[in-house]
Amino acid sequence: MPHAVTALSISTNQSRGDWMFDADRGDFVLLTTQAGDANLKWLQLLPGSNWTYLQVAGSDVNVTLSERYRDTSKVYVITLGSQKDIIELWRDSESIAEAHAPNLLELQTLKDFWVSWESGRIQIGQGRFRGQRTVIDFEDQRPYDVSAIALSGANKAEWKLLLDQAEELTYQTYSTRDFDQQLWMTARHTTSEQFTVTACDSAYVALNSLRHDVGSRNSYVLRIQDDQNMTSLWSGDMNVKYAEAVTPGLLSCETETSLWMSWQGGHIVLGEGDRVGRRVILSYQDLDALPVSALCVSTDGNTGLWRFPLAKPYLEPLPERPSNALSGGAIAGAVIGFIALLALFGLVVFLVFRPPERLQPFLRPRPGDGETPVDAHSRSFDNPISFKDISANENAE
Repeated sequence: MPHAVTALSISTNQSRGDWMFDADRGDFVLLTTQAGDANLKWLQLLPGSNWTYLQVAGSDVNVTLSERYRDTSKVYVITLGSQKDIIELWRDSESIAEAHAPNLLELQTLKDFWVSWESGRIQIGQGRFRGQRTVIDFEDQRPYDVSAIALSGANKAEWKLLLDQAEELTYQTYSTRDFDQQLWMTARHTTSEQFTVTACDSAYVALNSLRHDVGSRNSYVLRIQDDQNMTSLWSGDMNVKYAEAVTPGLLSCETETSLWMSWQGGHIVLGEGDRVGRRVILSYQDLDALPVSALCVSTDGNTGLWRFPLAKPYLEPLPERPSNALSGGAIAGAVIGFIALLALFGLVVFLVFRPPERLQPFLRPRPGDGETPVDAHSRSFDNPISFKDISANENAE
């Protein structure tokens, strides 16, 4: 079982050395884009964001800056490596700038890039820090208001992005059971996660002590709506089943299913809905709990769409799973409402044809004036009858 590291020391073997350490900048996401990928991987940015830092390994990759989340109608597209060592900037389908950058990309090594779009000024540079080694600097006179980023690329390009500026992440899983070629998210600063998934078959989530270590006892695997509509929690090597529940119809090909999971203190819980702690599906308390530091997803050899609302509270509530059948309470309420409506209708009919005696003087027309009961009733409000007149009328009758 891995042990948590809480401190470190450094040495240069009695000689002088310069060290540089990156501060903890929060959790990040690792994802893969494959050849011929038509499904962009989207990040919705927090309001006010005007730059981002990312790492990529691969060839012929694109970074799309869009006005709207999951919409490519108004975009800037940055192409890296479509021509050797060339960065090119596009506005929709028009090339507006390009530059040569030696050693731009490598297939196996993550390269650092930063991109900014403040006030219509599009800047692209190589390095970890904004302003470092600027390669493209273009001022757009008709700038788009960038609110989202999308990633794509060939040859199984790998990406790493920080989540400190993201509001939501959308990822389409590939038709492979290999977790390593999908989506990884670190979870060093949280003990729960909310998400939605759209999938025709099973959906898998692995909670890991060590990143990229699935298939060992150093992880838990949630198998959602697996064989025979069972949802279960397993050890990473699939040798030990910790808990299971029957969940028919939990996932759908057409609609999103809102789910949440938590792992506080070794208590592994999966639930439905967008509120952690509500509508629990299954839970298990591990007395020898693993320290979860990352999670990854798969859809068991099929494609599936995942959404992770990273900023909480998020702007729009995630939709509930629709139900076509009425519950017993809904049916009873409909019956009671129908009976009450019939009773009200009968009362109105009775009052129209058999009004109480005290109301008849108001409804009876004066002789010879040709008034209808409605006209007489309306006139009575203009010349109200006194209590003395009402008493005299009753005695006369």
